[in-house]
Amino acid sequence: MILAEVADKMPELWFLWAFGVSFGVVLVACFRVSKRMYLPVIPAAGWLANCAWTDFVKDHYFRDAVVREIGWHYVIQTLVATFFPLLALLTVGVCDRKNRRKLQVRALPDGCLP
Repeated sequence: MILAEVADKMPELWFLWAFGVSFGVVLVACFRVSKRMYLPVIPAAGWLANCAWTDFVKDHYFRDAVVREIGWHYVIQTLVATFFPLLALLTVGVCDRKNRRKLQVRALPDGCLP
């Protein structure tokens, strides 16, 4: 039985989005500064995503209480905002890898096939 209202204890959506985007920007900046930063950066983004996943997907009682009081839009936006840093890192990593391949192909001497 839940004795208190869930809505009083949940952060507001603007804070979740601001935190998700700013955390994503910091992680992407760390990744862009040094490629070796992926070791601490990716687990940090994964940890944030795992916290939201555990709270809203695995814990049915908590999720049902949040949905009953705040609605599904809160759950969905919270999941998207907390997965944003991980998605930003994956996007930057894929784009960086493609750019590196293009630079390697351009650096080959004439007549050589990659």
